[in-house]
Amino acid sequence: MNIFKKFLKTFNLLPCPACGRGDGGGENDFCPDCLAAFGRFDPARRCHGCGGEISGVLAVCPLCLQEKKRPWLDALALFRYENEAREMILRFKSGKHPALARPLGKMAAQLIRNCNWEIDLAVPIPVHYTRLWSRGYNQAELLARVAAPILGIPCENALGKIFSPGKQAKRSRTGRHRQTKHAFVVEKPRRLAGKDILLVDDVFTTGATCDAAARELLKNGARSVRVFTVCRTVGFLH
Repeated sequence: MNIFKKFLKTFNLLPCPACGRGDGGGENDFCPDCLAAFGRFDPARRCHGCGGEISGVLAVCPLCLQEKKRPWLDALALFRYENEAREMILRFKSGKHPALARPLGKMAAQLIRNCNWEIDLAVPIPVHYTRLWSRGYNQAELLARVAAPILGIPCENALGKIFSPGKQAKRSRTGRHRQTKHAFVVEKPRRLAGKDILLVDDVFTTGATCDAAARELLKNGARSVRVFTVCRTVGFLH
């Protein structure tokens, strides 16, 4: 540990960005208490369709059983979208807590490394310009730009959002897929040709957003897509 980092750690000058009090390890990392409260998924019980957890002997969770075949090869998620993890993500999305991208991006990179994914390029899910203006940043892009250099790959804003489908929280599974089906466009197809893509977003609910984005990437020359999201919702949408 270098002297400067040791100094920051000793006086906790860069505390945990989730609670603002716990030991940030001199780097604004999550403190042990927050990590314990976030409800991390067990990688040994991972659903390869959405990154959540399977609930029985099948290889995918109940949600993925009812969905059509996913266009991506694999998926990962860190936390259940509930309680402290949900509050943390909502603060991240509010536009006032960009520092959360650093520990989340580092955790994402470690989880992806552990899965030995073959990826060439990180592509964040874009936000519509109206939301970008109101928030001040795209949280998925911040995550991707932290994780990508750790993984040794570039990050590219290869997708654009044609329209904003509005708030998705109260929409059904069918409604989400219908509203996002044509939401994205590939802006730099030459950058995608033959590439294995890491698609990055904050929350996976039905997978409608990632589905539309992944299909657009594949249609424009990507060889494969794998999905990472910070959180996966619990419960079930009909």
